[in-house]
Amino acid sequence: MKSVVSVIAVLTFGMLSTLFVPPASAQAPGEPSLVTVKTFMAASKLAPGQPVEVLIVVQVQKPWHINSNPANPDYLIPTEFKLVATEGSKVDQLKYPKAGTMNMDGIDEPVHVYEGEFAIFGKITAPVEAAGKTESLDMQLHYQACNDQKCLQPNKVSIKGKVPVAAVGEALEPQNQKLFEKYRPKAEEKKK
Repeated sequence: MKSVVSVIAVLTFGMLSTLFVPPASAQAPGEPSLVTVKTFMAASKLAPGQPVEVLIVVQVQKPWHINSNPANPDYLIPTEFKLVATEGSKVDQLKYPKAGTMNMDGIDEPVHVYEGEFAIFGKITAPVEAAGKTESLDMQLHYQACNDQKCLQPNKVSIKGKVPVAAVGEALEPQNQKLFEKYRPKAEEKKK
């Protein structure tokens, strides 16, 4: 088995339409997928000048883990969610879950990690100038996968797609509310 992290990325903005690009995949042929990422928006469109909640669901296969955000010890590479957008949309108010801890040979303090399934919450705001346009998003999860014997090279999942931006004053149609409810209690519970 090769020692390169392989990933599958799935873009899920809810409503299917001709605006969406097929799911992105960064999985090398014949390699198992170590990290899977799915994204969901709380509305069918971005709102110009107003935040729309985004849910990032990450699945890390056993026996692998990825470093927390913030990383501990601080010299480790943290998991980070980033956004690149053609119309200038920004992501902020990111809430990473509370990390688990593990002891590793050669490191004097517990290492903070994410294992299994976890969720990151954030908000995406399109600029007012993008009203009525289509935004091309490249949502990226940067991480480093490790197991109890080794760490792989840092990697990223790049999730690309297009989403409409509402007109100024246009009401947004809620979507994915059950998913947000499913993951929110876990995120809020771990935050305390």
